[in-house]
Amino acid sequence: MAELVFLKLGGSLITDKDLPYTPRLDKLTELAQEIKAVLYSDRLAGPQKQAGLKLILGHGSGSFGHTAGKKYGTRNGVHTPEEWAGFAEVRFQAAELNRYVMEALFKAGIPALSFPPSSTIVSREGKVASYEMSAMRKALANNILPVVYGDVAFDEVRGGTILSTEDVFGY
Repeated sequence: MAELVFLKLGGSLITDKDLPYTPRLDKLTELAQEIKAVLYSDRLAGPQKQAGLKLILGHGSGSFGHTAGKKYGTRNGVHTPEEWAGFAEVRFQAAELNRYVMEALFKAGIPALSFPPSSTIVSREGKVASYEMSAMRKALANNILPVVYGDVAFDEVRGGTILSTEDVFGY
């Protein structure tokens, strides 16, 4: 059976935490090449997965999601129209950073699919309550790299919240 490895790229590694909404593109390019080296053997014709390794990649939100999340207090709950607007902004910003990550993976030649927690997870009191993972399992079975990240989630008690990459991995 293949070994399942969870790898997190921290938000402070892939963004400039001192400048809101600023990715570190050089670092993303470097990391994508390192991930490719682990997943694929350059000795074979075309990308061939190394036997016995399945990877799920996660990344933090760094100067993207944290900036908006702090502004609206999203992790503590979402109930008012202004907080719901903030919820949507946090989602947008988290997806923006994910787009940079996915672009680096694509340019490195790694088949990867993003699995936004906001589309697959419902939480309860800030903890994952349900997680639809069948598509992610199919991706793994077909040697496609699943990518998750810190994102908003609808919450049965709080209305909405933010789940970290660690919350997602922990489930």
